Amino acid sequence: MKPKKEIPLSIPWWNIIRGSFVAGAQFTFLGSFGIVGLTIAHGWEAAGIYLLYVPAFIAFFAVLILLCISVVICTHSFQWARRVVCVLAYVFGAIVFGPMILLPHFVIGMLVLVGVFQGRPFDPALILCSVLLLIPTIYWSRALRRFEKENKWLSGIWGFANKYVKNNSGAKKRLKKLIDDFSTPPPLIPEAIKDRFRRS
Repeated sequence: MKPKKEIPLSIPWWNIIRGSFVAGAQFTFLGSFGIVGLTIAHGWEAAGIYLLYVPAFIAFFAVLILLCISVVICTHSFQWARRVVCVLAYVFGAIVFGPMILLPHFVIGMLVLVGVFQGRPFDPALILCSVLLLIPTIYWSRALRRFEKENKWLSGIWGFANKYVKNNSGAKKRLKKLIDDFSTPPPLIPEAIKDRFRRS
């Protein structure tokens, strides 16, 4: 029995672009309710200047939304894109949490850099501080090693990222759901606002 030939997924780019501009317009108009206060505070001239910038605001939000959707589609479509996302997440996590997790090491490194850049690498005060910090640093390193050995958190994060990168079937399902969501063009006025006007 021959396997069924898979139909390639067609991404509705026109609907996505249209939806991005519709969402950009909605965000812009939702943020334009303060124009009344702007008119009261600074006069009609300030309100007119703001209205001149409305198309630029709509285009900015539309391009931002379109860029985010394109990145999501790319990660659902290609393994290398998911790998890049994981690498960026690792780099971001290392920058944000690295100094907190490796605080004693970070402090010693800063002391060494201060001594080198100030031209005093053998300053007795810096050497004394580094030696005093070396003892808690060693204990902290052993505690981190023991914690990793017991909980396998680094290998767990790596395993989760590797599973996410290689999960082609799951990525394809998410892409199909995304395509189904964008198959219908979004309305210019949200349904919740339409229902509220109908009830009133």
